[in-house]
Amino acid sequence: MSDAEEEIEEPDNSQNDSANFITPEGRRNIYALSSAAFFNDTGSDMLTPAYSTFMTSVINAPQWIIGLLDSLSMLFGALLSPLGGKLSDKKGRKIFIWIGYILLMISRGTQALANVWSHLVGPKIIYEFGRGIRNPAREAMITEDIPEKKRGWAFGLLQSADSTGAILGPTLGYLLWNIFLYSLGWNIEKASRILIGIAAVPTILSVLIILIFVRDLRRRKENPEKEVDPRVTEANHPDNKKQQFENKPVFIFIIILVVILFLGIPTESLLLTMAQDRYGYTGDTMFILFFFFNLFYALVAYPAGVLSDKYGARIVFMISTAFLVLFGILSAVNQTGSLYFTIPTLMIFGIFRGSIFPPMMKLVAKIIPRDRRGEMMGTFSMFRIGSQIASPFILGGLFSISSSTQYLPYVFICILAASIICMMIFAPKILKNN
Repeated sequence: MSDAEEEIEEPDNSQNDSANFITPEGRRNIYALSSAAFFNDTGSDMLTPAYSTFMTSVINAPQWIIGLLDSLSMLFGALLSPLGGKLSDKKGRKIFIWIGYILLMISRGTQALANVWSHLVGPKIIYEFGRGIRNPAREAMITEDIPEKKRGWAFGLLQSADSTGAILGPTLGYLLWNIFLYSLGWNIEKASRILIGIAAVPTILSVLIILIFVRDLRRRKENPEKEVDPRVTEANHPDNKKQQFENKPVFIFIIILVVILFLGIPTESLLLTMAQDRYGYTGDTMFILFFFFNLFYALVAYPAGVLSDKYGARIVFMISTAFLVLFGILSAVNQTGSLYFTIPTLMIFGIFRGSIFPPMMKLVAKIIPRDRRGEMMGTFSMFRIGSQIASPFILGGLFSISSSTQYLPYVFICILAASIICMMIFAPKILKNN
């Protein structure tokens, strides 16, 4: 039996015992998906010390070209996400997760071969294509393999593993970068190309993990006589295709909520760039700031997921957003750039980033129809990424037109985050009960 031909066996979440039951296969899947995310993000963030130098000094790409390439490729991946998710609804999850990681690996390896900036167009599109077909399938797999009362735990584990890779990756990258430049005496071009190529190696492990350990937990439609798990009832039976998207207005509400929220979330690169321009930090200082941000990002994600299961995703979502408000306030009043002030501020931002993903995904997973999980996860991802693309232009523009204090983007962040908290207070009933 092929993985793609199996149908979902999902616990009846109306029963207290089954609502907390995770099958051994489901548990293995979430551990494998988290491990794959860890290794891939380790490789991705190994590029940190070399990538900007490679782009500007080796292939002579102007900053606006770099931003344009990143934005257009991200937009391509975002628009692809609903289609990738829909295909995974029909063909199975594993194959699209696996192909996604293969494309990420190919993209990273081919970027090391670029001689001019135009050579990066293909690899960057391949990278976002890989993400566009991997993410919806992966999130849908977690949703269908893990019962509702444990989904916060699962998404928290995934995010924690991913952000832990973001700690290890830059550390390994800086270590190798210094070895290449100062111990081996390589020039910048050779060192950067070799490091970017090495960064593809951890993703090879991700590809192997998905191939060997992940299974589509589905039941063959044409084999109705197969024994069915007794926890599966008529209401949630996989063969019941009379599903209607009854929660569509709530889904639209969450999309609006998240689009507004992510317009006020600076990307890590923009945040560090604004800090460097505002306070004149050196490269070593930027590495320290990046490390502390990712450290708290990784530490908070898992407990945030567990707390979402225990106290409700809506409550954790609102508390997480309150940390974004606090980050905006502290950033606005930080005029001197003292590290004693900046480091705790970035720690708070790391707490927000780590704690927002598990409850957000748990909320979405609760309301989407079972037979369209991949498509709806992809649709949600499309709007979220679209907002992320727009955010640097808005926040960067506010930063540029600000006075010498340059506090406008942080005021904007506070206003959006506070509005999100107010919206969640008056959220639809189904979210209040989650």
